[in-house]
Amino acid sequence: MAYDMLNELTSMTDAVGTTKYSCAAASSSAKVGLGAKPKVPIVTIAICCISVLMTSGYILGDHLDYWSSSSKWGSPPPWEVWGGKFWAPISSAFVHFSWYHLALNLCWLWPLGSLVEKHVGRRFWILFFVCSRVVSYGFQLSLTGNPCHGLS
Repeated sequence: MAYDMLNELTSMTDAVGTTKYSCAAASSSAKVGLGAKPKVPIVTIAICCISVLMTSGYILGDHLDYWSSSSKWGSPPPWEVWGGKFWAPISSAFVHFSWYHLALNLCWLWPLGSLVEKHVGRRFWILFFVCSRVVSYGFQLSLTGNPCHGLS
């Protein structure tokens, strides 16, 4: 799989003879792992769009107090998570507390997520996203007592 991803990087030479590198689009539709290789990274696009919408709601919304505002947009306080809000590890991934935080997260998610989705398929990308989020959220909550926010 990593070899295939590296093969996507193709060298191109311009008129001056300088070598430039670009990422070629995956055009194969062969089945791999848990799903077909998509041509358009719909899951990655969806994750980015949901993040923009939820972050916009949080930043532009009422800020009466920190936890009520973040909880309203999907990132509840630790005592609510321990109390049974089992969706918090996933929903809090989409809530960012600043435009800068959102922009930096989307800068890595778009190229990496698109590439992963194209090479392993949509279902595996969703499974990987959910599992890695639950594990990282669980570790941070267990070790620090605070939940994590955003995609990083």
